[in-house]
Amino acid sequence: AQLQKIPQLDIMTRSKVSEVLKEQGFSQTLYVDQTTAPEVGKIVAAEYLLTGTYQVDQDKILLIPQLIQVETGKIIYSETIQESFANKLQLQVTLANKVAKQLSIKLDPLVQPNLQQMAIQNERALQSYVQGLEEQEKQNWLQAQTHFKKAIELELGCVEAHQHYQEVSEQLKQLPALLAQYQQWAALPNAPIIVWNYLGNVYLAREEYVQAESAYLKVLQTQPDFVPSYINMGILVMKKSKDTKTVVLVVATPKNA
Repeated sequence: AQLQKIPQLDIMTRSKVSEVLKEQGFSQTLYVDQTTAPEVGKIVAAEYLLTGTYQVDQDKILLIPQLIQVETGKIIYSETIQESFANKLQLQVTLANKVAKQLSIKLDPLVQPNLQQMAIQNERALQSYVQGLEEQEKQNWLQAQTHFKKAIELELGCVEAHQHYQEVSEQLKQLPALLAQYQQWAALPNAPIIVWNYLGNVYLAREEYVQAESAYLKVLQTQPDFVPSYINMGILVMKKSKDTKTVVLVVATPKNA
C-alpha cells in the first residue's frame, strides 16, 4: 500500500493477483518464491514480485522481505529489518523506501513526505484494514466492506482503507450509499482534507464530473503534495474526453516541487 504512493510504480495488490490467478484457472493463489515467481509474474504481467515473512520476538518484530525479478527468478533484494514492536507501523515507510532504492527510484520531494504522512498510524485501524484485505481476497465483499469502514472510522485519514472501501462498495454496486457516507465524512469538523479526494472518486464513478473536479481541486488547493489527487484529475480529464490517446493534461505544481 505504501508503494502505491510512488507514481513511478504500477502496483498490483495481493488481492488483485489472487483474482487474476483464479480467472486463469488456479484454484488457489500460488505460493510465490524463486521457483514460482516467473510463472506468477507472467500471468499478472509483473516485472517484480515482493513477498516475505515476519516474526515477533518478544518486544521486537523482524521483517524479511524478498524482491524477486520475474524474468530471472533471482532475489535481487532481501534483508532482515528489525523494529520495536511498539513502533512496528514504521515498517511501512522503511520497506517502501528500501524497495524504491533497490529499483533505482529516486523519490520525488513531494512523494517522500507523503509516505510518512499516509502510513497507517492507528494500530486498531491497521488490524481492521488487514482483516478487510483477507475478506476481500476471499471475495467476501460485505465483510471486507465492514472492516474497511471500521478502519476509516478509527483513522479518518487512512488512505489505504479508503481505496479498498471504495473498491468493495463499487463491487457491491452501492454508489448511492457510498456517496452519502463520504458526504457525511467530509462534513465532519475533524475530517482531513484528503477525504475530499475519495468523495471526488465517488462522483467520478457516478460520472458527475463537475462535482468530482471541485472535490479534487479542494484537496490540491489545500494540500498540494497529495499525489493521488493529481492522478485522479488526469483520469477525470480522460473520462470527460473519452479519448485517452490525445489528452494533454497540464497541472500547476507547488513552488517547492
